Amino acid sequence: MLADYLRESATEAKRGANVPLIRSKSGLRLGGRQIQLNFARWLRQAGITRPFSVHSLRHTFATRLYQKTGDLYLVQRALGHRQITTTEIYARVSDDRLRRAVSA
Repeated sequence: MLADYLRESATEAKRGANVPLIRSKSGLRLGGRQIQLNFARWLRQAGITRPFSVHSLRHTFATRLYQKTGDLYLVQRALGHRQITTTEIYARVSDDRLRRAVSA
């Protein structure tokens, strides 16, 4: 079901539509607060008790994208940051991993 939804959204985006990933029942873009509330409800429904937030998902996405590509400008664009300095935190996370790897 989720795969079908994502496939449909990707098809719409290829046609040039500005397609939100998460939509309201009427198909419109959800606001940030609405997503936070829904996310908390989805965690409860899934029985997940660890504290997660939408921001933690965003941070995990950015960190993994940087680890996979090594391209800070790609991460900047994916997150919509105006300044590269805002995005540099993800490079620092990777530097920590490098230090651990070198010292091991």
